[in-house]
Amino acid sequence: MNNASSFDSRDAIKKAAEAIDDKRILHILSGVNGDLVAAEAKYHKSCFSSYTSKSNIKHRAFKEEKDESLFSVAFKEMASTIQSFLDNGRAYDMSSLLTMYQHILKSKGIDADSYTKQKLKLRMQSHFGDDIVFHQQFDKKKPELVYSSKISLKDVINSAALELHTSNKQVISDEANARNCIFEAAKIIKHEIKECKGISTRPLDVSDLNEDTVRRLVPNNLYWFLRSIIEPTLDIEDTSTIDDKKVLSIAQDIIHCSSNARVKTPKHVSLAMSTHHLTGSKQIIILLNGMGHCISYDEMKSVDASLANRSSYAV
Repeated sequence: MNNASSFDSRDAIKKAAEAIDDKRILHILSGVNGDLVAAEAKYHKSCFSSYTSKSNIKHRAFKEEKDESLFSVAFKEMASTIQSFLDNGRAYDMSSLLTMYQHILKSKGIDADSYTKQKLKLRMQSHFGDDIVFHQQFDKKKPELVYSSKISLKDVINSAALELHTSNKQVISDEANARNCIFEAAKIIKHEIKECKGISTRPLDVSDLNEDTVRRLVPNNLYWFLRSIIEPTLDIEDTSTIDDKKVLSIAQDIIHCSSNARVKTPKHVSLAMSTHHLTGSKQIIILLNGMGHCISYDEMKSVDASLANRSSYAV
């Protein structure tokens, strides 16, 4: 391994890296401020000779020139797109322009992932000349801005602010319209829920604890609103999927919550009773009730008592 002990070797490596646009080596050079001597860099003599050779640089340059015509066509396409916007005071950042250019290149079958902003900047300078200005933002991490030299930076900033303001107004307007639609839908569904009677629990009719009762109980608009969110489908006859049970479950939670637990649903009664039967735990019932999933523990005990009394009368 040889040490990079002279400025000649450093300059040769830098020149070759810039000629073939080797981002990895350029990044390394940038990390040590281009001073390979101070960084005590090492290299293989054969690798150095191969990397800095004219044949290597020419080969890499030729490889790019093969597709140069397509690169030029793509650039002209992009330039014609942004020209009128630049003339009207719009500013572009180099990252956005690079993305636009890469997209055009890819549409022409060219792998453009390795194309750099620096290369694009050189093309733009060559094409537009003094008609455009490159402005480095105060935050160096942000990309350069590009705008017409006929427009002042102040006008560019004002134009961008106006565009942002117009965009924000449109977003606010769209959001307001969406909220109004949701509010109107909620009013319709709330009215239907108020008409919902639920099932009787004193005494409880066990035959009410089934899916048919749930379907009769859940308001039609509430059902389709939830189904449109959870499982949008155009087949209104298909109610056989697993997700349909989830729709009915959530619908019962909404009815129970919206009525402040006054309307009893098959889910809220049967979940409390079956959970207590399986676990015997009062705390689990209290926990589920607190989350709005079942009736309270006291209500469950009352339902149990009414069923017991009903059984004793039958005997």
